Amino acid sequence: IPEFHFGRIDVRFASLAALRRGEAFRVIEVNGAGSEATHVWDPRTTLLRAWRDQFLHYGLAYRIGAANRARGARPTGVRELFRLWRTQRRLMAAYPLHD
Repeated sequence: IPEFHFGRIDVRFASLAALRRGEAFRVIEVNGAGSEATHVWDPRTTLLRAWRDQFLHYGLAYRIGAANRARGARPTGVRELFRLWRTQRRLMAAYPLHD
């Protein structure tokens, strides 16, 4: 995916061996920089480990953003962020609540 520097791609696969060969798998969902590592929700993951991993991901996302700005990318302005936030709220209201 061009310019996809950070995120999580959820896949379904027949077996780990098949996945390693690049066979019998499907991409279920692509999540961007706002995605979380799913293991932080595992009951076996301690709170400190979850926090540590989240902050490591935030640090990585920040470094990627800094590198992109250094190559000329312009960050989204406050006005545009507010507009996007309002659009997201309207979209979320259109979907049913779920567990």
